[in-house]
Amino acid sequence: MIRGSLAHNVYMDFSVELSKAMSMGINPQSYASSYLSSWRARLEEGLISQDDYDLIEDIVDFRLRNAPRGPIKVEVKISSIDLGVSGIVDMIEDLEPVEVKLKVKPRLQDYVQLAWYAMLIEDSMKLKVDFGYIDLIPIMRIKVRISSRLRDLAIKLRNKAIKVLYGLEEPPRRIEKPFCKSCELNLEC
Repeated sequence: MIRGSLAHNVYMDFSVELSKAMSMGINPQSYASSYLSSWRARLEEGLISQDDYDLIEDIVDFRLRNAPRGPIKVEVKISSIDLGVSGIVDMIEDLEPVEVKLKVKPRLQDYVQLAWYAMLIEDSMKLKVDFGYIDLIPIMRIKVRISSRLRDLAIKLRNKAIKVLYGLEEPPRRIEKPFCKSCELNLEC
């Protein structure tokens, strides 16, 4: 979780700062070099490990390959009484949600989470959101169409969760899967 937190924070910080630099006409590669030099100094002072520095370098490279589009907002708290849902969107980039994950492949819950963020943005900003992104840092960016099928699944799962919370249904039986051992929510599940 600590490594994931570092990756998430570096990704958000670099994205915002890179977007600002680009809007001022600063060359992205030049900005990235100066950004990495401050982390290199921390590495040389022993404040971060070589593994952490390598991850940061990979994140910067990933973000350069997937340059920010339009205005960026990070850690956006958003809620809807009508939808009965609230959350914190990792990033809104050009009015589309971006979910940031430090993993190699997405899971169904990542797509559902992204769909909720799109619906929350639509509800609060009164605009249509057709796409969102799952950024599997530092590997790839997945463009996700927020289809009616994905929206329906999100609503179905929300309704089931409400029934479980109010004791109207039993929670689903836990099924141990290979990725459960590395999941940060394993004990709570």
